[in-house]
Amino acid sequence: MNDYFTLNLYENICRSLFEADKLLFSFLLTVKIKVGDGLLKEHVFRYLLSGFVGDVECPDNPTDWIDDNEWPGMYGYFYGLKDVEPCYNGIFKHFTEKPEDFKEYYESPEPENCKLPEPWESKLSQFEKLLLLRNLRLDKTIEGVRLYIEK
Repeated sequence: MNDYFTLNLYENICRSLFEADKLLFSFLLTVKIKVGDGLLKEHVFRYLLSGFVGDVECPDNPTDWIDDNEWPGMYGYFYGLKDVEPCYNGIFKHFTEKPEDFKEYYESPEPENCKLPEPWESKLSQFEKLLLLRNLRLDKTIEGVRLYIEK
């Protein structure tokens, strides 16, 4: 009954939406269902939307392939991840000590379809990977959202 109602709601509302707005509606509906089922925490969703808010002293860029102007924003996002969920503990250390592990993901034309370096590929859920995609490749977040909805 719940599945039928959700599908009926989705189909009826999508009839009145512009094509560009259907992805956003689908994403919000998916997130609400996951939060309601206890499969996604609301504060993790909020972090995807807002990122890190605050000031933090930024260390030097550990890579030669990330632009120095882009690095402070990425660092702030990495810095905030440690407080979002315990599953991210150690990811910034991994990134700064072995940045080459993330280079292929960063430079890929389709990072949403690439595997993260281990242990992150097997450790993170699809939504948790979406947070990393947003940080490392903001330009591919929409494709990542589409993939999340499909899965």
